[in-house]
Amino acid sequence: MTTLVPLIQTLSAHSKAVSTLAYRFDEATGSAMLYSAGKDGVIQEWEFDPSQHKNTWTAQRSFTGHSRWVRSIAVSAETLFSCSWDDTVRCFSLKRSSGQTRSSEDVDAGMILDPAGGHEKGLGVNCIIANEAGDRLYTGSDDGCVVVWDLVHGAAVDKWRANAGVLSLVHIPMNNSLDTDAEEGYVAAACADGSVCLFDALLGEQIETLKPTLSNEATGLCVIGSRIYSGGNDCLIHEMDSSTWLETRTLRGHGSYVSSVAGVSGNSTSECNFSLDGGPRLFSGDWNGNIKIWDLVHGTCLGTFKAHEKSVNAICFGGRSGAGPEKFMFTASSDGTVKVWDLANLPQSLIGTAGTAIPEPQQSYVPNPLLHASSSHYSAQPYQPYQQNYPPQNYQQNFQPSYQPSYQPNYQQQSNFRPRPPAQKCHFFAKGECRNGSSCRFSHDL
Repeated sequence: MTTLVPLIQTLSAHSKAVSTLAYRFDEATGSAMLYSAGKDGVIQEWEFDPSQHKNTWTAQRSFTGHSRWVRSIAVSAETLFSCSWDDTVRCFSLKRSSGQTRSSEDVDAGMILDPAGGHEKGLGVNCIIANEAGDRLYTGSDDGCVVVWDLVHGAAVDKWRANAGVLSLVHIPMNNSLDTDAEEGYVAAACADGSVCLFDALLGEQIETLKPTLSNEATGLCVIGSRIYSGGNDCLIHEMDSSTWLETRTLRGHGSYVSSVAGVSGNSTSECNFSLDGGPRLFSGDWNGNIKIWDLVHGTCLGTFKAHEKSVNAICFGGRSGAGPEKFMFTASSDGTVKVWDLANLPQSLIGTAGTAIPEPQQSYVPNPLLHASSSHYSAQPYQPYQQNYPPQNYQQNFQPSYQPSYQPNYQQQSNFRPRPPAQKCHFFAKGECRNGSSCRFSHDL
């Protein structure tokens, strides 16, 4: 199996599996930063050196404080957020102290958000996303809930109930662009039962649920334009239309569990600051360490290459937004490494020439009255966002939510949430074929 995408560098700083990545480009300084975290509980910072003789990524600061596996991280403005199986959600300031070099700068353990109003204890926190303004945070856990955090006051303000344990979160924009301000859109949650739940981020209500027929655990989500893509342990990738919340296509080809999905749109407005010639592309990683590249215009696989020796747990992209020609793809694996790939020099077989947009679905849909209250027929246009009762620029000074939280924490009462279910047995381990070892989320006790 040939490597279709040129490999730039392999980053090795973690002692155990790496599970999450986040990219940040500082337009003020022109610096590109990558953050990685995993089972060793450490968040590692990497910086890109664009000099002619180096052109590499070097390790900088290490953020510590978590006592167990860091499951997910997110970057908003100058703040880094992280969640862990130690039941905590932490935030770290990315501002550097004056008069100190990058390598000698001390980093504290970060601020822990109010644990009393968060998730059920003992179940860990699996995923985290932040809005662009840096005043709202969303976390998901095995307790089956999505907790909404007000970062101005550092407290939980709402809790949404999903169908099962929440493994991944993603924002669905209202204007077909990858704007990350979830206050004016929707939040989708991938669940342990294979379903994907849709929440109105402003009203705090679950308004839709999609359960693909063959999936029994959805482990990854991503948004490209108006489409949502989910991967799971059915070895398939399901494409959903955010306007109708119905499945439009199924991408087949992986021989093992799909562990990560990420995409690049067909225009330069995407969150990774660059586009790819030939139209939108989806990159999906699996438990065998393979990555597939999908042409979303035609729904076909353009190629497969071996990226890691073990599971590909995370994929993200990064560019320098006009500051340079770089187009990076980053992958994190259970083998403990992070790899940097060059998307600026792809072979012609991965570029193509036909089509630049994902085709509209051909079948007829029955509209959901919650999503199309003012229309009696299906419309491909995205629905309009709910109007806020306060201007976003004054949110931090006058925080008065326009909705009543559906969750009111009462710390005097006993929790009604069910305890963590017993771990499922790993049937790959029983056959002697499990590639994840101690990183496996399933039980090896036979």
